[in-house]
Amino acid sequence: MVKIPESSQSRLPQPVVHVYSLHTDPFAQPGRGDAGGMNVYIARSIAAMLAADDTLRVEVFTLLTDPDCEHAKPGVQIPTLLNSYRDRVRVHQVLIPQALGARKNQLAEFTTEFAAQCVSLACWHPQV
Repeated sequence: MVKIPESSQSRLPQPVVHVYSLHTDPFAQPGRGDAGGMNVYIARSIAAMLAADDTLRVEVFTLLTDPDCEHAKPGVQIPTLLNSYRDRVRVHQVLIPQALGARKNQLAEFTTEFAAQCVSLACWHPQV
């Protein structure tokens, strides 16, 4: 690992990662609807990245398909799992009205609109 001199560290841009989850909400309750192993994996991966690097900021974009989900509200939400990182994480529930209640095999229809909304909702921009 390369050690960066402390005097240079303050000039480095704060690293940003975007996570996109069109298939299901990574913070949905496993066993409810399509929520399962992938949700847990994505959510825990986000928490692990934040824990590993205290300068990292993560922005998560997930397509809102279940209007009855307890935390399904358009806008920025902070799931309980990520509360300790609330200054460094943003979770966007992307609302596309036609996607409400959509099945997995229908989600490809919404990729263009999902991508456009992700770009417009982004608070932080990755340096890639």
